[in-house]
Amino acid sequence: MTYDIELIVKDQYVSAQASGPSSLKSNVDFGKRVIKTCEGSGRKSVLVDVRGVTKSSGIVDFYQLAKEVSPLAQGKISKCALMRRQIGDVESFTEGAMRHRGINLRSFHNEKEAISWLLSGGP
Repeated sequence: MTYDIELIVKDQYVSAQASGPSSLKSNVDFGKRVIKTCEGSGRKSVLVDVRGVTKSSGIVDFYQLAKEVSPLAQGKISKCALMRRQIGDVESFTEGAMRHRGINLRSFHNEKEAISWLLSGGP
């Protein structure tokens, strides 16, 4: 089963929302659609909201996601703010795995903080 996805091109970033049960396939497909939307719109920042995702994937799936999606995002996405319901060990691991592969990803609970970070000039 795949996610229900909404992608909106904003003035300075792409807003991407996903809901539904999580799986490695859903995560990879979602990542590829986000990258394609960023590439097509010329936006290099993305706000990804996965608070509607159920049945969180395990750490191995997130490692595989980083391994498969990061090379595709190189040069297309410079910053990714991830809206999550919780931020724990798996989420911290995901951030590290993505950063290690060149994707500047940070997790947030607060949407205003996430957008402020996306639009800031710093890392």
